Amino acid sequence: MEVDDGKGGKFTFSFNGSLDNAQLAKFNQIVDLVKDEPQSKEIELPEGNTIFGKVCSLIETDFPLGSFTSQDMLECYRAEYNDSIPLSTIATYLTRLYDRGMLNRERTRTGWSYRKLKPIDVLNE
Repeated sequence: MEVDDGKGGKFTFSFNGSLDNAQLAKFNQIVDLVKDEPQSKEIELPEGNTIFGKVCSLIETDFPLGSFTSQDMLECYRAEYNDSIPLSTIATYLTRLYDRGMLNRERTRTGWSYRKLKPIDVLNE
């Protein structure tokens, strides 16, 4: 399989044997990183004093490389800010970041698992 990065580079991948879903998911992540397509819409930076800004900051500080769930983020938010917010609010913000191309999202048997793709800047006042 050959992937064009849109900048003149081409990457060739070959597979021997069978592939399972986990291997295909990892391959898709690699392809997404290679393509690194610029976002067509302007991304508004969240303000650091908002719930959205706090969620973005926690992703950068607590989950810079690993995967996490909405529940993981909720527990982290409660511990860091000593504040209780609905799980649905966390899920909404994570979905927005996924839609903006900032997070990767994979379906697990218990829900969604997220992983940061790009740095998430936050406006601090």
